[in-house]
Amino acid sequence: MKWLEVRLKQVEEVVLNYDCSNGLSDFLKEYFRKKPNMGGRDRKQVSAAVFDYFRVGRVIPALSFKEKIAASIFLCEDNPDQFYTAVTETLGEGFSGKISLPVDEKLKIISELFPAFTVDELFPSLPLSEGIDREEFCKSFLLQPAFFIRIKREFYDQVKSDFRSINVQYEEEEDQPFALKVIGKSDVHSMRGWQNGLFEIQDLSSQKIASMFKPEEGEHWWDCCAGSGGKSLALADKNNLIKITATDIRPSILKNYSARLDKSGFYNCLVKQADLSKPGAMGKGEIFDNIIADVPCTGSGTWARTPESVKCFNEEEAEKFSLLQTTIATNALIHLKPGGKFYYITCSVFRKENEEVVEKLLQDDSLKMQFQMMVQGYNQRADSLFMAVLERLN
Repeated sequence: MKWLEVRLKQVEEVVLNYDCSNGLSDFLKEYFRKKPNMGGRDRKQVSAAVFDYFRVGRVIPALSFKEKIAASIFLCEDNPDQFYTAVTETLGEGFSGKISLPVDEKLKIISELFPAFTVDELFPSLPLSEGIDREEFCKSFLLQPAFFIRIKREFYDQVKSDFRSINVQYEEEEDQPFALKVIGKSDVHSMRGWQNGLFEIQDLSSQKIASMFKPEEGEHWWDCCAGSGGKSLALADKNNLIKITATDIRPSILKNYSARLDKSGFYNCLVKQADLSKPGAMGKGEIFDNIIADVPCTGSGTWARTPESVKCFNEEEAEKFSLLQTTIATNALIHLKPGGKFYYITCSVFRKENEEVVEKLLQDDSLKMQFQMMVQGYNQRADSLFMAVLERLN
């Protein structure tokens, strides 16, 4: 089938030329821009096959690229699309009819076909944080995580009603009362509720982390690595009678942060650029009731969304991030008042960025740990995040 060979050639071309200089999604957009004759279905098939390859195909001990792609699609897809069917049949007659089987059954089939393959190879071998089941975590890497939103509590019923009126399917999350999992492809940015600030795009695990914040009226919180503002927004939604100072090293990110908070209707916020890898970035006098430190990290707890990250990862990066995280947290803790709480957060699953950093911070005798936890998002097709809550003693 000539069309099949053409499609496989396109997939191989992307895989061989991807060099980690930008995200895979951006790389694919540029690739398709140069291929104006490719239709929407063609692009969808190539994109899926490329992502599947970076999820699993790169470690399949097959002899040919076609076999690697076939095994990848077989494990990661469940839709008997024409392309998927044609490719998986190269593994053996009847394989396409098994593409909708549960992942565990498909893994058993692939392991019998390629005995040297183990699911453990899908992720780097660095020690993981306590509470993570490595095998289950690696299995989750075969699936694209789900898409979640957080609805402002007073608009929960309204947003659900709006979704039903335009046939957007969703599932409620029992353990997170204002979260919805959006099913299928939906352009939420064009929806009235998003444009009016009734809901925000926020991963389920991030929402669980934010549910631990306990803002009290009149308190001054510092979101010291604010990013685009997801946790500040959740904080303000819990209690809008607080003040927030938000800092980040990136001006463009802070511009987006300000726009999001303005849209939400929360204005008691001071936004400024600060490089917390350097001492004295906030001056000496500023003291905060509580501090959120969602520090820069490898992002390894989110790599199921960007599976090319595994190819691009160098284990030395975890050590570099660990040093940076310790520096940022140490410089931020200077500004925590006695009795205040410090929320140390990463979207990493590596122990080096999580428990090992907390152990270093606790060498300061004026701090005690209230608790630390790993949010095991892989059980719910969400990201996996770490948080430790430290308290400054009186």
